[in-house]
Amino acid sequence: VTLTDNGDGTITATAEYPDGGLVLTNTYEAEGTLKLEGTKAMTGRNLTADDHYTFTVKDGDKVVATGANDETGTITFTSITYNLADVVRSPITLTVTEDTHTDDDGVTSDTTTYDVTVTLTDNGDGTITATPAYPEGGLVLTNTYEAEGTLKLEGTKAMSGRNLTADDHYTFTVKDGDKVV
Repeated sequence: VTLTDNGDGTITATAEYPDGGLVLTNTYEAEGTLKLEGTKAMTGRNLTADDHYTFTVKDGDKVVATGANDETGTITFTSITYNLADVVRSPITLTVTEDTHTDDDGVTSDTTTYDVTVTLTDNGDGTITATPAYPEGGLVLTNTYEAEGTLKLEGTKAMSGRNLTADDHYTFTVKDGDKVV
């Protein structure tokens, strides 16, 4: 702006604009978060307070959240943050897996990969709503418990009325109900 004194008590202001005129640019940003919900289940026995498992959530090859279950089976996941660049690629498919369980306690981990589809909506007020679509029945990761073992029976044959001789031979059958085991 150039100011010129007109000599008559007035000043003339002359504005000079850059090529293309005066451009004022506002920047809009939006953000939203999502915490997935899931359940840990067990077949073969009840889930116990000692049954702690961990889970990984990926967007493609990138880990975006992790989770762990409590003694009731509720899985608490860390939050996933989304921005406008994510809205453009919505819907987004996340994969949820249980981390490998290596204890030798009769429990087999759930090896299924579960998909959760997230639809993102820019609310126009700087917030993004993230709406998850879970697998039918919800996000339930189920481990299996199986116990196995052996039993060796030992005993002594006794005879009443006379002494056992070297010619006495007997065989025995062990049954569970009507089933020979």
